Amino acid sequence: DTELGSFTVDTTPFFGADMKLGLGSSAAATVCLSALLLRALELYETALVAEIAVQAHRLLQGGRGSGYDVLTSLQGGLGLFTGGAQPERSRLDHRIWPPMGIRHGERSVSTPRAVEAFERWTNTAPTAANAYVETNNRIVRRLSTAAHRDDVVDGIREAKSLGRELGRTIGIAAEPEHPPESTTHCVEKPLGAGAETYLVVPYPDCSAGAGVGDNAEVIPLTIETEGLRWE
Repeated sequence: DTELGSFTVDTTPFFGADMKLGLGSSAAATVCLSALLLRALELYETALVAEIAVQAHRLLQGGRGSGYDVLTSLQGGLGLFTGGAQPERSRLDHRIWPPMGIRHGERSVSTPRAVEAFERWTNTAPTAANAYVETNNRIVRRLSTAAHRDDVVDGIREAKSLGRELGRTIGIAAEPEHPPESTTHCVEKPLGAGAETYLVVPYPDCSAGAGVGDNAEVIPLTIETEGLRWE
């Protein structure tokens, strides 16, 4: 409650029975609240929402965070990011990407804790960390310029391998303990911090949407191109 009125942002649909689902609910909530307050103050503009929401979300995470999830919640679609105090995002054409799904992992992962582990590693092994960043950037550039679905799948597979090795190095698991049988032939890459949520690329011989248990259900993914909207 403020002098501007009462605002309620409810993200409970983004939580399971006993764990958060890793779908970016905190970023989406921060965008919504920032937009509501700016609109109430008659200061609403997209660039200002982005700036304030990124800063607020980082504050809530102990000063850490790329802001990429915040910009995605605000703008929608598929994007290529450039990091910094105020990250930038350019939209990519997602139409060549194969059908995708998401699968929830076996446990929640604390994003601040994962970032702390990564920062400790970068401080103690800067050469290896720089090599990781360069390899990761190369994979991202490859994905951003992919011309065929096979190129996308190969890029995601390479990113999965890189993330798995990073997880083993910093002690934040980035691979499932018990992979479901239905995704054996899929490319399954963790999203965000650790093995909380997976991107599943059902290509070429796996079907998104095949339920294989309460904690291994693949949910078809639709890329929403609009982002924040007023209703």
